[in-house]
Amino acid sequence: MLGISFHGAEHYPEYPPHWIHVSPPIDDGMGGAVHRYQDEEGRDWIALSRPPTDLWDLLPTKSMYAFMNEHVRRFWARV
Repeated sequence: MLGISFHGAEHYPEYPPHWIHVSPPIDDGMGGAVHRYQDEEGRDWIALSRPPTDLWDLLPTKSMYAFMNEHVRRFWARV
């Protein structure tokens, strides 16, 4: 399962989501900010802070489609 989140949603789309949540937890080898937790159904999750700072300002349209298609696809390719 996959989820995304961010703090300060009122600043979207200028500031993109940066937390990628994955269940079951994975190690993408990137280090950085991570948070492990369980949901109300007992599933284990990991939240990885993976901001798309190197590409977000280069996108012609800042949208959730672009975030998923460009950034999350790139994230999964590294796993």
